[in-house]
Amino acid sequence: MIPHLQTAHLDTASTAAQASDAFATAAASSSETVVIGWASTVEEVHEVQRLRYQVFSDELGVNLQGHDGLDEDQFDACAKHLFVRYVKSGQVVGTYRVLPRECTRDIGFYSAQEFDITAFASHQDKVLEVGRACVHKDHRNGGVLMALWKAVLQYTMTHGYEMILGCTSVPIAANAPSIADIEVMLQNSGAMSEEFKVAPRNPFDNSIQPAVDADVRMVLPPLFKGYLRLGAQVCGAPTYDPDFHTADFLTVLKLSHVSPRYAKHFNL
Repeated sequence: MIPHLQTAHLDTASTAAQASDAFATAAASSSETVVIGWASTVEEVHEVQRLRYQVFSDELGVNLQGHDGLDEDQFDACAKHLFVRYVKSGQVVGTYRVLPRECTRDIGFYSAQEFDITAFASHQDKVLEVGRACVHKDHRNGGVLMALWKAVLQYTMTHGYEMILGCTSVPIAANAPSIADIEVMLQNSGAMSEEFKVAPRNPFDNSIQPAVDADVRMVLPPLFKGYLRLGAQVCGAPTYDPDFHTADFLTVLKLSHVSPRYAKHFNL
């Protein structure tokens, strides 16, 4: 069982180096002390929801549900909210939303809104769904995200889950890689799952994306790249999320497929 609060001293420079550039999205300070925990009060849940609103709405311009600067939807009430708090400021700087089996039995999977996930029906109680991942813009150094992932993976293992499921978003813009090219890259790299195939409910139409700038590099977003390096696979073609204006790929990570490098790093 993961304790409610765990203090960690993150040497973000070395952590990012160990984790590879898949998790390093900004220059890191030399070190920082954080508290990792699961929200257990209304106030802590609101802190998490406020960070989500700041990242998704204020930064990215997404039109979110909720009120008073909080990102809130129907899944929040039964979810578990993981957070990282920066000790120096007392601010919540990172979060993941986890939907345990008790939640998905009751109201279903969030990803079922975007995909036909019948392929996972017989595995429902062994699947932990995650989402709403975000890190404060001043702490995107790799260390916070690695702390979140360690807690999620350990929760998955200790609570008898076999896989982690979630939607991974790719931005749609002229200064972002072509979604069609990303699909081809995923197929050619062997990242597509042969075991789990899903169908998007709102298939992405390539005409949605403007012509890609000539100087755009063909690279995955850091979080997506990180998932694949952990051992995750993609379950098929993307769906279009009009609220976030992204192409969402359903990704699955089986605990048995976590790469040895990361299994060691996360003490699995």
